[in-house]
Amino acid sequence: MFAKLIFTFRFFHSLSLALKALLCACALSLSSYAAADHSIVGVWLGTEVEIIGGDNPGVTRVTNPRLLIYTEGGHFMLNFELQDRQPGDSNQAIADAARNYNSWGGTYMVDGTDIIYIRRIAINPVLMQPENQRTVRQLRALTPTMLETSLTNDQGVIQVLRYRRVE
Repeated sequence: MFAKLIFTFRFFHSLSLALKALLCACALSLSSYAAADHSIVGVWLGTEVEIIGGDNPGVTRVTNPRLLIYTEGGHFMLNFELQDRQPGDSNQAIADAARNYNSWGGTYMVDGTDIIYIRRIAINPVLMQPENQRTVRQLRALTPTMLETSLTNDQGVIQVLRYRRVE
């Protein structure tokens, strides 16, 4: 064991300073990547929706509040409006936007890169799901401040949702 340690030290000592710095930087970045175990628990604000494929591909910036809340106990709540409201909108336009407001909640679990949801409550009862009808989204990216998930429909169109952490 001691001989291996001496050989490793001599080998490392014989390398150029630039190569040593590069190896140390790689080791540090890999160790921080492996140690990065970020939690989805918290409050997230929707920022973008990207559609990949289909008839309307592109990125849309989210202008209406879209809050996604995950608890440590495995519960979630999503609140969103599908229609944009603008300052100065008429009462009719505000009422139309409010009709598109939606909210649902339930339980979730993270299994590898999958987030499995069961919607137990919803403003629109049709959107509630029994235990055997789960929605599965793929966890594409998770940092301390950013969450990105995706869902692919039966036609192969991918919907990517991007959020930034609020709390």
